[in-house]
Amino acid sequence: MDIKKFVNEWIAVSNAYDIENYLNTYHSDAVLDDPTAGSDFKGHAGIRAYFEEYFIGYQTQTYLKNIKIISEKEVHLDLDFTGTFSTRKLKGTFDLVFKGEKIIFARAELV
Repeated sequence: MDIKKFVNEWIAVSNAYDIENYLNTYHSDAVLDDPTAGSDFKGHAGIRAYFEEYFIGYQTQTYLKNIKIISEKEVHLDLDFTGTFSTRKLKGTFDLVFKGEKIIFARAELV
């Protein structure tokens, strides 16, 4: 799997608020952990709720600042976020773990 290509496409569907294609990047039983949101979001239903609230709801746009490929199954992303939640860019990270060609675990954090 071309991780850089995957990440760029994942960000593009996120920024387009294309929820179905965004969810298609995750395994159906994936877990998204976001301590900032105070919860884990499990499966497509949980990840959909997260995406609708924090990305669509705040018109969040994501910008890749740095990508560090840990292994063929894991990547660390440094990101900037803009949206209606703030008048300035927020910095954050996503750590993604892959199973096959989809995300099985994601940890998001504002820094």
